[in-house]
Amino acid sequence: MEVKNKLKYTMLLAILAAACVLVYVFYSHKYNLAYTILPLLFLFVVWMFVTDIWVPSSWTNKLPFIVQRLIYALLFGGVFAVLSSWRVNYEEGQLKKYGVVVDGKVTDTRIVDERQGSHFYVEIEYNFDGKIYKQHLTNSIYTYRYHDELKVLCSSRDPEIFVITGHKSALDIKY
Repeated sequence: MEVKNKLKYTMLLAILAAACVLVYVFYSHKYNLAYTILPLLFLFVVWMFVTDIWVPSSWTNKLPFIVQRLIYALLFGGVFAVLSSWRVNYEEGQLKKYGVVVDGKVTDTRIVDERQGSHFYVEIEYNFDGKIYKQHLTNSIYTYRYHDELKVLCSSRDPEIFVITGHKSALDIKY
């Protein structure tokens, strides 16, 4: 493939990769597999195409196909680590700059029994700016129970970015 065509394909793939990075970093907190898994999957496929276009096959032909892909996957692992760091920094920055504390409560609890053991999940809900937000959390140490009151720090710019900052057990609440 000549260089001009390589550049065209690479530019198209770079645009797709940039879109995937943006979706992963800025939208994967929305707890939807489409926002978390698909951008990474597409980014991995783009990564494979770009390496096939630009990495000279003279040295890779000497390696078994699975070893070639393993090397590329390890390099992609580094890219994934950087993207995950960006995502965490974005969420922490949102909470630091735009965080507001709102009241929330546990609205549902669930126990799922699997071969690996039991997993505890809770659904919480909090109200920000007249809109109710529902979130699902893992509850690994069974801390939260039905009707517990919570203090939730959420971003005023994107209220789906949140962290629980306070917890009052329903057993301690006097009615």
